[in-house]
Amino acid sequence: MQFSECCWRTITKTTSGTSSRFASFFLADVVITASTKINPRSDCSRITDMCRLMELPLPEADEIGRPSWNVTSADISKAYRRLSVLVHPDKNPGEDARKAFEALNDTYRKLRDPSQLDEILKGAAVAAVQRREAAEATATPDERIAINHAKAVKANDLRKKETSGFQAEILRQQQQKQEIAKRKRMMASKSRQKKIKEEEEVGQELENSDKDDEDDRPVLKRRSKPKFMF
Repeated sequence: MQFSECCWRTITKTTSGTSSRFASFFLADVVITASTKINPRSDCSRITDMCRLMELPLPEADEIGRPSWNVTSADISKAYRRLSVLVHPDKNPGEDARKAFEALNDTYRKLRDPSQLDEILKGAAVAAVQRREAAEATATPDERIAINHAKAVKANDLRKKETSGFQAEILRQQQQKQEIAKRKRMMASKSRQKKIKEEEEVGQELENSDKDDEDDRPVLKRRSKPKFMF
């Protein structure tokens, strides 16, 4: 039994009301079967098997070959929590449950790691393009002309949106720089005004202090000239 097929059967049976021990048995069968035919770690790196194991849709590729996967990090975590309960070793003791849980954890870690996920999706996009081209190869000449035309239109629209988005991002960055420069000028102006005001206040205080010193200086009475008797 292929790894992906076993994963699919596991999920199908667990989501249709089968007990957690039965789910553990099927997930463990993934590891046991792989140990005699394939390497479970390397096979688990296949995005097809990962998505079937986690009950997630397969990534696709857009008309210009870029990965397209409408699955969020929250979706991955939600799928993991739901499935990990079914095969957790605490509820399903035994070596099979442990191996099954490890296989699930391995898939979860890879899908949650940005660098690994980026590489996985790039490979998935290539595979999606190949699947699409294989399906199109069976089309009639007229159908192929229509398919190619539709693809060209979509690709052109995507490139326009990409260019528009790129220009919008450049404009946003320019506006952000202008706003930062404006705030810096305002702060510098306020700083200068504050410094001038402080200097004026200090000057005024010194002037007032000098005036107070003059007011407090004692006034000496002028001595009158002595009068002489003749």
